[in-house]
Amino acid sequence: MTFYETIMLWFSTLASALWLIAGGWVKIRDYFKAKAQKKADAIEAEVQTRLKAAQAATA
Repeated sequence: MTFYETIMLWFSTLASALWLIAGGWVKIRDYFKAKAQKKADAIEAEVQTRLKAAQAATA
């Protein structure tokens, strides 16, 4: 690894660390929470659809 590449590596590491410290981790956490909620909503909709179909079949 050249000196230039080493400097770029350290700079990107430092910039990433500062971004996370400055509150970027909250945005990352919120992104994954929203993604998980969207998936949970889709699963719940599928469960309700199957439940209604099962209830209609037994009635």
